Amino acid sequence: MNLAKTAYDVAEYRSEERTPLDRRGVLRIGGDPHPHDVVVLDLTREGCRIETDLPVVHGATIEIGLANIGRVQATAVWQSIGNLGCLFDRPLPPGAVTAAQGPTNILSFTADPVPAAETRTVHKLTTRTRLAILGGACVLSWGVICAAVLAIS
Repeated sequence: MNLAKTAYDVAEYRSEERTPLDRRGVLRIGGDPHPHDVVVLDLTREGCRIETDLPVVHGATIEIGLANIGRVQATAVWQSIGNLGCLFDRPLPPGAVTAAQGPTNILSFTADPVPAAETRTVHKLTTRTRLAILGGACVLSWGVICAAVLAIS
């Protein structure tokens, strides 16, 4: 007898509509400190649906890291091919679902490290300074031409 709840069973008990999110996040399973890259597909204050092929046992304690929310403790309540449903141990505070839709700073752990960009300061010259340099270059050029003509004659 299979006691695991299906996605349909869990949806019947959901008190809030899911908010589509499709944001990168990290998943830690059962206290394992090693994070796994995942995509949080949708979110409510009570739980979320995650895109992952990692095998997670029904009832397992998990931790989800999401930009603008932080780490959230949860329990795996269902899993289907490529998806994991979880219920947060405590509901997210009001406004957290909206905050999760804001700018993200989550980077992939599997990506190659990006070298730090070299910083250099570029100073733009004012129009007046550029015109003075151009005028000086013209006067200098004519001076060289005149000196060459005088030297030849």
